[in-house]
Amino acid sequence: MGRFKLGSTVINLFAPGKVNLVEQLESLSVTKIGQPLAVSTETFVTPDAEPAPLPAEEIEAEHDASPLVDDKKDQV
Repeated sequence: MGRFKLGSTVINLFAPGKVNLVEQLESLSVTKIGQPLAVSTETFVTPDAEPAPLPAEEIEAEHDASPLVDDKKDQV
């Protein structure tokens, strides 16, 4: 999945039978960053080791390189 600014189109490709789309998803519906699109049909095994945390400097550098479109709450 890609992340694009200003309402660009994202095309998601899933292998047949590997995911179930969420019920709220409809043709041409608007989705937002972080909104789930599908749930895996496969059972995942918990890894033996936890992922290493990212240092705050790396997270800040990533945000500086690719800032969010806006940080305002959605207006109703």
